[in-house]
Amino acid sequence: MTQIIAISNQAGGVGKTTTTINLGGALANQGHDVLLIDADPQGTLTEGTGFRDLYDQKIPSLHQVMVEPTRTEEINEIIERHDEFDVIPSNKAMDGLKDMLVTQVANSEMRLKIAVDELDHDYDFILIDCPPDLSQILDNALLTAEQVLIPVEPTRRSIRAIEKMNEEIAYLSNSFPGQIDTIDILGIVINAVESVQNNDTKQMIEFFNDAPYDVFQVPERVAIRRAWNNGVSIFLHDDDAKTEDAREAYTEIAKMLERHTTGVEA
Repeated sequence: MTQIIAISNQAGGVGKTTTTINLGGALANQGHDVLLIDADPQGTLTEGTGFRDLYDQKIPSLHQVMVEPTRTEEINEIIERHDEFDVIPSNKAMDGLKDMLVTQVANSEMRLKIAVDELDHDYDFILIDCPPDLSQILDNALLTAEQVLIPVEPTRRSIRAIEKMNEEIAYLSNSFPGQIDTIDILGIVINAVESVQNNDTKQMIEFFNDAPYDVFQVPERVAIRRAWNNGVSIFLHDDDAKTEDAREAYTEIAKMLERHTTGVEA
């Protein structure tokens, strides 16, 4: 059974895309068949997996698949092959998707779920990189996945981000009774954790560790950015910089997802 996870935080710059790409790399490194979906109109994941040229082209895209009911099955035609995982890129046409979903599309919050149900391939994991806002695109991702990982920074603004995510989950659960079981927050991923931490950072990490979720820390490593620049995850990126602790962090998250799939310790 495919496990679908939305990687979401309505704040920008907290590492959603790097979490999605490197978690995808970790799962692939564990032998899993993985699909990444770039549901962010900014197309950061698309660029970070080496498909920047597709973002600007007028091609069949996720936009058409979600907007036009007769084209739902075309989701299989927009999948790109990557050395580590498959990718459904974003496209510049996605800029207008939020307004179209609100005004023109029936079952607008369920369009991505309807499309994903048409996939011909049975993936082990599907990771959805979400936009940094509260919108119908985010609602589509949450309703499709019903499971969420929240990337955060070790700063106080992240407290409100988690509160907003819980509010959005409560809204969707109340709005779609019978269509979804529940939307679960699987964990919090604290990104860019410095080796030497100030008091504020230490206090925020302590705060997150008290939350009722699995909490993971990803160290600040320049190699993560270099891997993104080269269109791969840190698991495929050769770099002289220290990377083992970052790989271990993403592998730990991947093993948590495996436990949710199997119900046993991975």
